[in-house]
Amino acid sequence: MRNEVALPASESPVSRWVLTSLAVVLVVETVLFVTYGRFNMDEGIYLNTGRLLFEYGMWPYRDYPFSQGPGAPLLYGLTDALFGNSLLLGRILSAAMSLTVVAAMAWFAHRMQNWVAAALVLLLVIVTFPAMWVFSQTRTETPAIFLAVLATIAWFQRKGGAAEFRAGQVARWALAPSLLVWATAFRLTYVFPLAVVCLLTFWELRRSPRTLGWTVGIIGINGLAAALPMLVFWEDTFFHIIESQWGRAERLGLDELPPSARFWFFRQPGTGFRAILFLSAFPLFEIVRNARRGWRPAVGHESATPLTFVIVMAALTYLPLLTFKLGFHQYFVNASLLLILAIGISIPSVARLSKGAGIFVSVAFAIAWGASASDSLAHLERWVSTDAPTIAKLAPVRREVEALTPDGCTMLTLETHIALEAGCDVTAGLEYSYFSYFPDMSDSHAREHGVLNRKLLLEGLRGDPPEYVALTREGAKQITGREFDRNEPPILRQMQGRYRLLQTLRLPIGPVYRFWDEVYLYARMDLQP
Repeated sequence: MRNEVALPASESPVSRWVLTSLAVVLVVETVLFVTYGRFNMDEGIYLNTGRLLFEYGMWPYRDYPFSQGPGAPLLYGLTDALFGNSLLLGRILSAAMSLTVVAAMAWFAHRMQNWVAAALVLLLVIVTFPAMWVFSQTRTETPAIFLAVLATIAWFQRKGGAAEFRAGQVARWALAPSLLVWATAFRLTYVFPLAVVCLLTFWELRRSPRTLGWTVGIIGINGLAAALPMLVFWEDTFFHIIESQWGRAERLGLDELPPSARFWFFRQPGTGFRAILFLSAFPLFEIVRNARRGWRPAVGHESATPLTFVIVMAALTYLPLLTFKLGFHQYFVNASLLLILAIGISIPSVARLSKGAGIFVSVAFAIAWGASASDSLAHLERWVSTDAPTIAKLAPVRREVEALTPDGCTMLTLETHIALEAGCDVTAGLEYSYFSYFPDMSDSHAREHGVLNRKLLLEGLRGDPPEYVALTREGAKQITGREFDRNEPPILRQMQGRYRLLQTLRLPIGPVYRFWDEVYLYARMDLQP
């Protein structure tokens, strides 16, 4: 008989107290990140796409450049129509999705093992600050991660491909692929796990043609709805998604990483990823142990363990991103969540092997978790910083710009969040901010794809100058290609003195973010003071 470690039952006061305490910590931490988490420029961009779609009927690809799937304009446009549009509301939506998906992970780990597995999942998420940072922001990764993790869990809610047809059975089979369809609508790289899950679904239902037909139909309807704008505007879609994405690193002056350094963020302090990779030895050990016992589960089949499937899904969500020239920690967040789920499921199983195994696993987890927690807290300023731009620090700027500009005004800016928060429209052609602007592109190529280069931008401004201009030093440099001079910014000089400096808005942020520490707001000369 194995000498197993005794644990409190799932219904015991101890287990309820532990899980409730961890849930409270997670909620408080989420609120902290939502309010004071470091700002990301993409947040205003994605919120603006929703406003363009629902308020003005402007479609991505056709009416303005957009380098992702059409999910973001649909989601944030719907929330704009229901609740209004602001950075804070967008972050609240992201926080709701993040808390839901972590709760689903904890529930699934509890169902596969016990309450300890759920507690381990919560503990690891709490100290993985990159995940908490992404979860607090309005961006495409957040809903994509939400849908992809739920799809992974939903795969195990399906029923066997019996000959007897039932509507509930079809819904369960179609759920995971349909969720991945919509994840792909937010981040196109999710097409890889989508393809694998669809193939597994079709294979398992091959002897149940009626169930297979209805399942394929449901997946197809979701796919058609999610991809409709891309299909309708397919000529523009190829340029905006493929060409503009591939060249963005060079265009925005970002550092490219060689293939050997695509995992560079694992070495960075304050991420928590190293602990996850170390603890991933336990699910891998379980998979190998099952194989050596002669049970070799085929991924996705009824005989497969959730552990194997979760590990494969983690790999499928990250490996395609290695083809990109850039490596960002947020690219690994979804894979890290799935690894956390696998760790939570595997550790109780390994610990039950013997008392010695239980002690070893407990010590290894405590060391890894403690190191990750101390490292993350020591580098908290990377994610929640008194020096960085945050929602809280942007609020005074928003109020000042809102007081100085009327609703519905037109504003030239690459800081889309400033116009969005002030209720202003971004200058035509810059709706997608930096990603709408190709300064060195030839005139003919820019006109063909409906984007702006430096010459076309200046021509448009001379013919129909916007009412206001809001520039940071970084935004002005991206537009003009020159260092910013607040008294005579090049782009305004070329517009023949049509603007006056209305106000300089200062953000109380540190020297690392000095290119965003001031916003220069200009008004057109013919406007009343």
